[in-house]
Amino acid sequence: MSITPSVAVDIIKESSISFSIGKTLYVGGSGLGNYTIIQDAIENASDGDTVFVYDDSSPYYEQLLINKTIYLIGENKYTTVIDAQHEGTPVEISNADNCLVSGFTIQNCMEAGNTYSQSVVCIYHSDYVIIKDNYLTMGGVDFNSWMAAVELDNCTYCTVQDNFIFEDDYEGSTAGVSLREGSSHNTISGNDISNYTVGVETSRLINNYNIISGNHIHHNRCGIEIDDDIYNEILNNIIEYNEGDGIRNEEAHYTTISGNIISYNGECCLLDCGIYLTRDTHNNYISDNVISNNNPAGIIICDGVDNVVTRNNFIENWGDSGTPERWWGNAYFLYELKQFRFHRLNCWRRNYWSGHFGIFPKAIHGEYLLVPWIEFDWFPRIIPFKIDTAQGCDIL
Repeated sequence: MSITPSVAVDIIKESSISFSIGKTLYVGGSGLGNYTIIQDAIENASDGDTVFVYDDSSPYYEQLLINKTIYLIGENKYTTVIDAQHEGTPVEISNADNCLVSGFTIQNCMEAGNTYSQSVVCIYHSDYVIIKDNYLTMGGVDFNSWMAAVELDNCTYCTVQDNFIFEDDYEGSTAGVSLREGSSHNTISGNDISNYTVGVETSRLINNYNIISGNHIHHNRCGIEIDDDIYNEILNNIIEYNEGDGIRNEEAHYTTISGNIISYNGECCLLDCGIYLTRDTHNNYISDNVISNNNPAGIIICDGVDNVVTRNNFIENWGDSGTPERWWGNAYFLYELKQFRFHRLNCWRRNYWSGHFGIFPKAIHGEYLLVPWIEFDWFPRIIPFKIDTAQGCDIL
């Protein structure tokens, strides 16, 4: 049962949050005029209003639909809980621009069926939405089709920032953050994302000009996957301990991968590595990264041309141990006939290669139609670059 006045009075607890320009509606507190159900407050709010949720009555067993421009603020992200009890999507924002959701634990979305997906926070046909400073988890359901902690579908200029996005362990097909059809110019930054099939993914449906920056992406099957999109940027992340690839760039072009620490990814499966470019990917720029201790390789370029790999530190990826397998090493490449043109080879320039000594060119081994082949970094770095993930690479 809810109490319906639109503005709370005689509130005992005072909020330190800066709200939007409209009025503030309160939920779950002990003062007069508080709502007891979050959705009731949302339905009585107008564009520009704030709904502030106290943790006194937490958890809130609800499935929220936000279809207007509001700020939804929790008192404390650790103790203000929205729980869908595996019966639906805990928070859905639909056709509503300029919304903010912050300060909650949001959990237990519905199990996905065979023909549709579910998510913890779903943003649909909305722009300039901010999801910030929350704890987000699916809550250990059995996964039958793709599910995501945060899903953006046909959204632009949205921000997913400073959230803790986690599962106990990944199963089935899941993503920490998923950018689906027509989601461009979005920013995924400052999040801790772990135990998903893919930490951050873009699907192959025109998801361009997105920025993935400053995140800690770890213990997933794959860290970041860009699929058939262009002009995305992967900047200043720590990408480590993912079972498969740290970054997988599949038929995606003009991607910038810069300033990242990419370490301890892969478990010696064929073609797992720190960075994997595949399926005709071209014109990608990979610079100023620390690529270390990946297994079986630091970077593999498979059927890709016109990619630039420059000013990176390749350190002790599996091939430095002297293992003879052809796939393993700091770097490897493969060409098919349709990709191979002398004027369209990949460019390796001014990288540091552990295990390579002196000022002589560094040979990068690969294959052309299963025939052993060699490309060169003609002017390799003698000592490692000083690389700051916040500032990029310092030329010495």
